[in-house]
Amino acid sequence: MEREIIAIPSTTPAGLEAPRSQHFGRAEYFIVVQVEQGRVTHVRAVANQAEPTAGHGSIARALIDEGLTDIITSGIGAGMYARAVSAQVRVWVDQESGTVSESVASFLAGSLVAATEADVHAGHHIA
Repeated sequence: MEREIIAIPSTTPAGLEAPRSQHFGRAEYFIVVQVEQGRVTHVRAVANQAEPTAGHGSIARALIDEGLTDIITSGIGAGMYARAVSAQVRVWVDQESGTVSESVASFLAGSLVAATEADVHAGHHIA
């Protein structure tokens, strides 16, 4: 793919150096990374502002509407996983990286594993 837009959950808005959050829906921020032809071209932080009636779905819809192509996470709920898959957003499992930068490097190196329905533990989280 020539252009990718990746969302990685984080605990701070510190861009590529932000520590990764372990769960997509519970992250305080999402670091949105644009990659073109294998190079990072833009990075921005988006606050996770869950709405009482929409939960975390509103932020996901906004990111998907902006062209999100990939999610890198250690954990994701079944609802968010289904929403991503239905929008043709790929979900990648990263249990090792400590920072957003490390996750992006693993993504670019092709060393992440694509999540499947079997990875959504007990119907709720990636194991």
